[in-house]
Amino acid sequence: MKRLVIPKTDLEVSVLCLGGGPHGVDPVESERVLDYYLAAGGNFIDTANIYGKWKPGGGTSVSELFLGEYIKSRKCRDRIILDTKGAAPEYDTMHSPRVSRKDILHDIDDSLKNLQVDYVDLYWLHHDDEKISVEEIIDTLVDLVKEGKTRYFGCSNWSTSRIEEALAYSREKNIPGFVGNQVMYNLAKYNQERLDQEIMFGMTDEMYAMHQKEGLAVMCYSSQAQGYFSCASRDDFMNNPAYATPREFYENSISRLRLKKVLELAEHYRCDPTQIALRFMLWKDEFPTIPIIGSGRFNEVKMSVEAMDIPLTKEEYEYLKNDRKG
Repeated sequence: MKRLVIPKTDLEVSVLCLGGGPHGVDPVESERVLDYYLAAGGNFIDTANIYGKWKPGGGTSVSELFLGEYIKSRKCRDRIILDTKGAAPEYDTMHSPRVSRKDILHDIDDSLKNLQVDYVDLYWLHHDDEKISVEEIIDTLVDLVKEGKTRYFGCSNWSTSRIEEALAYSREKNIPGFVGNQVMYNLAKYNQERLDQEIMFGMTDEMYAMHQKEGLAVMCYSSQAQGYFSCASRDDFMNNPAYATPREFYENSISRLRLKKVLELAEHYRCDPTQIALRFMLWKDEFPTIPIIGSGRFNEVKMSVEAMDIPLTKEEYEYLKNDRKG
């Protein structure tokens, strides 16, 4: 698997990151997925303290706990770039931010314990709290670097203006700053009102321009639009509850236009439409773009890895994106 170096770091990561969200629910299948991903040359694993806690009444950090046991049993810590995210709201109070210094320190210590490691390579703030100054937040993250708990840090679900403010502060003080941004980014057009319900941020023209200017790496969550391109053409897509999530997040006229193009290219290359949508994300060259493949199913992860071999041309890439910026 090809690799790239994340700017402002010495982290050489595989161009596909394995998302840890579903892992640990079915430990046998998760082990199969991880064994395959590592054997295929993948080395970048993303998880979060809240993965497994997303249910009423709370829960345990299933993903981190599983990955901790897996890394220990396989003795593979030195073979992977490991990241996790913290400072997410609790499930029952999703609109109550948890980004204070106390929250950040609590969550990273809990994550390190769950993962059974002394440090993570990258630590992401899962959300923001605009009532807290970027100075306080960045200073807390810099302290984590000084303490050896993380090597680098980034943000997720932050607004463009807040990212720019944080980057400016780090430059002014000549201290470590964000090395990446995790944001919803894929070939489909997201429905903003649905993202707002989940306090999620999608790539915008303003954010795209900021990434161009800064050269800041992007980690794309929902990089395959939650399977939209493989299921949206089915006869029962609009009424089958199984497709509720991709339908709510992505069903609109622009996504339909892109779907038509994806289906044409999928027929040409004799592949699954989702593979075309993922291969599109790997064409980015204006700043590092690393799709997160967030499936816990072996066949889906294998299909994602194999998408890298599709010889999508520059002209086909332009054809897919010609109604959008980026």
